Amino acid sequence: MAAQEPYLILLPVDGSDSSVRAARHCAMLAKALGSRVLVMNVQPRIEAWQTHGIGQKAAEDHLNTLAKEAMDGVAGVLAGGGVEFESIVEFGDAPGAIARVAAERKCSCVIMGTRGQGEFKGLVMGSVGMKVIHLVQVPITFVH
Repeated sequence: MAAQEPYLILLPVDGSDSSVRAARHCAMLAKALGSRVLVMNVQPRIEAWQTHGIGQKAAEDHLNTLAKEAMDGVAGVLAGGGVEFESIVEFGDAPGAIARVAAERKCSCVIMGTRGQGEFKGLVMGSVGMKVIHLVQVPITFVH
């Protein structure tokens, strides 16, 4: 019998306090289950027409910097808890990207905060959360 892959928890974050609280919950669960965590940040897609081809690379670099800043706090929480994790940046629509990554990476569940900034602004089981619920085919935990 082949060894079973450890659970993979998807943790979409946006740099908010709610994301850090979700990371704390995720770290506790991951440690208990021996799970790995996939930390994800979604940035808006920059289309060529928005920059007229000038500064496209600079705009993408800026978005990657924002993504890294959004993930830094949760990376510290996970590392401090002794949890194995990987970080990725996606571009586009947040709910769609979360669902796609959860399916492609065969995530066992999704843990995310209930309020945030940017794409997640005003989410108290609001638009992003509701869309994720309808798009993702694995259990979802929202942390307030």
